[in-house]
Amino acid sequence: MPGSLKRKRLLQMERHPGATEMHAKIVSFCVLRWPTAFDLSLGFAGRFVGLIVVSMLVLSACSDNATGPVDVKWDRDACERCRMVLSDRYHAAQIRGGPTGEKARVYKFDDIGGAIVWLQGKTWQDDAATELWVNDHRDGRWIDGYKASYVSGQRTPMDFAIGAQDEPAEGGMTFQQARRYALEIQSRRQLKKANKLHKKEESIN
Repeated sequence: MPGSLKRKRLLQMERHPGATEMHAKIVSFCVLRWPTAFDLSLGFAGRFVGLIVVSMLVLSACSDNATGPVDVKWDRDACERCRMVLSDRYHAAQIRGGPTGEKARVYKFDDIGGAIVWLQGKTWQDDAATELWVNDHRDGRWIDGYKASYVSGQRTPMDFAIGAQDEPAEGGMTFQQARRYALEIQSRRQLKKANKLHKKEESIN
C-alpha cells in the first residue's frame, strides 16, 4: 500500500472521535503491516476469511460514532425544538443522549439557549453520559458545552443571545449560569405570552 494512502487512513482514524483504542490498534496494525498481517501458511481460504474479519473491524472503527458531535448539514438539518433549519454556524448546539436503556441519539439545535430549554426536565438531562456540544462563537468549532465559557449580547437565531467559547471570557458565565440565564429568558417569554392571551380573552368577553 502506498505510504501516502497509509498516512491518509491513519489520519482519518485519528480524527474520528468515536474510535476506541482497540479499534485504533487494529486499524493501525492492518493498514501499516498488510499483507503480512496474516501468515501465508493459513492458505487462501484462511487469508480470505481473515481479510473479511479485518475489513469488518476497520469499518466498525471508522463508523463507530458513540461520542462527540456529528456533522451538520447546514441549511438542511432542522432544529429539534423549533423545526427551523440550522444556518448559524456560530451559535448552534448538539445534545447526545437519551432515556436510560435506549440507544443514545444526537439532537441538533439552531440556538444554544433553545438546546438548554429543550433539555430542561428530561429525565436524562444530568446523566454523566449526556453530552452538549456548542459552536465557539468566534470560529464555529464544536466545543464541550459543559466546559465552555458563555457570553451574552450575541445575535442568535432564537434571540437567547448566548455565545460560547472554549477560553474563559471576561465577565463570562459557566454552563450552570448560562442555563439559568436561558431558562429565565424562556420564563419571561411564557409569562408575556400568557398575559397577552389573558388580555385577548378579556377583550372578547
